[in-house]
Amino acid sequence: MAVRTTTAVAGLVARMFAAPKGARTVSRPVSMGRRLQRAGRRLENDDFASLTRVLARRLSDTDLELSHLEPDIGEQVVAAVETVLGAGITMDEVQATHLDRDRLRQSLETTAATAALPTLEAQQVYGRLLDVCCAHVVEFFSAQPEFLARTAMETATNTGRILDRLGPAPDVRDTEFTARYTRGVRPLLDRAQLYGVGELTPEESVYALTTAYVDLPLHTTPHPTDDDTTPTDPAPRHDIADRVPGPRPSPDPDEPAHSEGRAAVTRAERFLHDELTYLAAQRRGTSLDDVLAECRRLVLEGPAGSGKTTLLRRVAVRCIDGNDAADAWPADIEPVPFVLKLRSFVREGHLNLPAVEEFTTATGSTLSGEQPSGWVSRHLRAGSATVLIDGVDELPAGLRPQALEWVERLCRDYPDATYIVTSRPGVLTPGWHDRLAGEGFTRAQLRPMTPAQVRDCVHRWHRAQAGRGADPKELDECADSLIAVLESRRDLSKLATSPLLCALVCALHRNSDRVLPEGRTALYRTALTMMLGGREQARGVTTTRVRLHPEQAERLLGVIAQWMTFNGRRSITRKTAASILEPETRWLTPPASQDPYTADELLEHLLRRSGLLQEPELGVLEFRHASFQDYLAAWEMVQGHHIAHLLAHADDPLYHDVVIMAVGRTQNLRETQTSLLRGLTDRAARDDDRALWLLAGAAIADAGMVEPTLRALVIEHTRTFVPPADIHEAREIAGLGEFAIDLLIDHIDAAGAELGPGVVLSIIRGTLDAGGDNAIPLLRRLRNHPSVHVRSWVAHALDLVSDRDRYIEDVLLAMDLDGVHLSIGEPSILDRWPALLPHVTGTVVEGLTPDDLRHLPRMPRLDTLQVHFRDGSGPVSLAPLARCPLLSVVELRYWEGSDLGALRDLHLTRLCLVACPNLDGLTDVAALEHLRVLMLESLPTVDLGPVASLEHLHRLDLSFMDELDLSPLHGMTNLEDVWTAHCSLDLEALPAALRDKIHTSAYLKQLKGSDPEYGDEEAW
Repeated sequence: MAVRTTTAVAGLVARMFAAPKGARTVSRPVSMGRRLQRAGRRLENDDFASLTRVLARRLSDTDLELSHLEPDIGEQVVAAVETVLGAGITMDEVQATHLDRDRLRQSLETTAATAALPTLEAQQVYGRLLDVCCAHVVEFFSAQPEFLARTAMETATNTGRILDRLGPAPDVRDTEFTARYTRGVRPLLDRAQLYGVGELTPEESVYALTTAYVDLPLHTTPHPTDDDTTPTDPAPRHDIADRVPGPRPSPDPDEPAHSEGRAAVTRAERFLHDELTYLAAQRRGTSLDDVLAECRRLVLEGPAGSGKTTLLRRVAVRCIDGNDAADAWPADIEPVPFVLKLRSFVREGHLNLPAVEEFTTATGSTLSGEQPSGWVSRHLRAGSATVLIDGVDELPAGLRPQALEWVERLCRDYPDATYIVTSRPGVLTPGWHDRLAGEGFTRAQLRPMTPAQVRDCVHRWHRAQAGRGADPKELDECADSLIAVLESRRDLSKLATSPLLCALVCALHRNSDRVLPEGRTALYRTALTMMLGGREQARGVTTTRVRLHPEQAERLLGVIAQWMTFNGRRSITRKTAASILEPETRWLTPPASQDPYTADELLEHLLRRSGLLQEPELGVLEFRHASFQDYLAAWEMVQGHHIAHLLAHADDPLYHDVVIMAVGRTQNLRETQTSLLRGLTDRAARDDDRALWLLAGAAIADAGMVEPTLRALVIEHTRTFVPPADIHEAREIAGLGEFAIDLLIDHIDAAGAELGPGVVLSIIRGTLDAGGDNAIPLLRRLRNHPSVHVRSWVAHALDLVSDRDRYIEDVLLAMDLDGVHLSIGEPSILDRWPALLPHVTGTVVEGLTPDDLRHLPRMPRLDTLQVHFRDGSGPVSLAPLARCPLLSVVELRYWEGSDLGALRDLHLTRLCLVACPNLDGLTDVAALEHLRVLMLESLPTVDLGPVASLEHLHRLDLSFMDELDLSPLHGMTNLEDVWTAHCSLDLEALPAALRDKIHTSAYLKQLKGSDPEYGDEEAW
């Protein structure tokens, strides 16, 4: 008995003092805490002192850096770890980090002050030692007797909180009703009108939105913060110091090597590249899906007719269908859309906004009587509701604040739902934009369709007619024919900027047997003939009491357009428009036995049947495209003998197209046309006004018939302005408006190869200032220019265009790339277009992974490489660079490697190393005997001794460097400039000869302002 008792007591004592078994996440757990402390769940300083020293000894056996540390530095590392751990750690604190050692370390370092360590190696060892200690702390607490019980309680508590947030399980009635609701509203939302096809009845012209919809590009605008005092460039203007950032083509044997013209071209190449980079960053659009993936609240702005309402309906259909495009929503959410047209809630001047449970009826559903109580609210709370609020701008101005305050309340009451609000630009005040930004809304603008989207829209428009008796093959041929015309005619391409107007062009092209009239004036004359019901009248189709011949409808619209132009307006109220039409009612004779037409009836007929007017805001009208207003106003002014008024306002941009179309519309009224042109040229001569001469040139270019002496006079004077003499003249011409850009393009077409590089640069730059899309037709015309310099600028514009694949196919691969500097900024482009690889001379790779260098061996002409490595990409090998023998400029940013040996055999003239934390000295740089410019920025302390052997080095940038020792540079006689921006230097301690070479200001700013080779921006 005594023996058994002794044995039992001995076992109990052994179990009390034995190390408990934890989660076994570490090998050989370090014993910590006295026996009584294990019940108290807290570790103190004494526990950590033994822990850190035991683990430091273990780590030194495997960590060479720790074993090689000086003893005093090693003690500093251990003391730093003990300081972080020394505040004491409880089980609650460990469980709050979810038993994650990395989170525990982050929590400890946030609350404890860490000591500064003297070397990079010491800092790295400190991190590894602290990680191991945290792992053992987690292991210790997981072994405590109460750990399992406490963890189970915490898990149950957190699970309950999650379930409370999610709410009760979905009711079966909710699920069934959701299916019925979405099934019922989908056909209503997936409908669109085939605009502009006279042969089809209204019923036949309805088609599925999913068939013909084109995704439109957006441009997001960040809301400024209180700290923002100046605008920020969307992309840096310069990347490598003192590098020629633009095209550097091979010398052109047909041009003099030493001339002022060649020097100007060299400076212009650099400046043009910078501007292209800057413009490209601003002009790239993104898709709505990409925007919604980043934000769940959006204010979407776009002009009337730009496709805002159609876009919302398409979003709703995608929500219902669960398309891949709906990836903007979390994977566990099936979005339910509610489309709310704000103008439909206006009754007798009051805005009666719906309650949330009325959203189903407002969207068009008839199931409200069967809707489960609280169904909409539950979707809003769960985050599955997508609320699409259309047309803030369509409300009278006095009702808009009420609607926006309602949106604010919705967002606060149901913060997890998705909200999209649409409006025209300029309707929401800056104050309202700020308020909505405070609610988390992102602001985005609908951009005009890109060339690729126009092509897609054309094909979809024609496909939408298939099945209505049209031959699919004939439709495809018709679409291809129109696309070819759009790419060659700017008057058409400028009209087809939205889905609505693109559909008009499609209808115009098909209805005219694929033969579109030449000239802007003739084009709009044909469009109006089709839109004003000529075919309906011929077929006897009538749908309203009002019956107007096309000539009558054009007259009424012209009266409205003339009033708007006279008053400098692009919009008019319904009340004013009706009052303008009131006198016209007396001239119209209705059919027998009918009452006279009223002005309101006429206006409603024009709005609903002509397709030329739209009502973007309740009670406000405007023409669907400004050119329709200009065309109609021009003829009305001619008919009303308002030539003097036209001439008096010819310098007003609102009247530019009116003047051009007035000249075009008077080809059969020779006296009137001559009077108009003579008055225009007389005023241009009297005022010495270049803009008026160019306006006259655009007018005679659009008209097919003009008095010969006047034509000769205008051509003689415009020849002195086109081509422009310099970039200042090009900017001035481009700034006059699109008619002037058309003149520049016409000049390129006429002059062809006779244009020199300097002239072409001025035209390119002037057109770029007016907008990237305007430059594309011009660049297409220049792709076969005989000058390699011109072709290099054309190639470099790849970064400017939005549809890069089409630009590559239509421009780059169709031009002679021999000797052209071609820079590619996206590796994915080279994946899609491997034919470009032999021609690439420069590339910028951002966010690089090791696989992204795979193309380098297939680029035999590559001479410039900029690589921006992705954070955490590791020590990527530079070996592929050694297979590019022509490399002369290399920039490496955020490279985590240490060995530059792959660069030793290259003939580099410029090298830039930025933020390369593991760089193992500059020994390999000493082998680059041709190096002229070296940029070292934000690097660890390096020995500049190897630099002293670079005999041809004349510029050195050491920006953002600490502990600089410049003594190795004393004997470098060829070194001209040393840039030390943001460095601590004792200049007085340096020899005078070296001190005179040092510049402490920002390199790029100083270079751009003072380098005579770079030049001044305003000179270009």
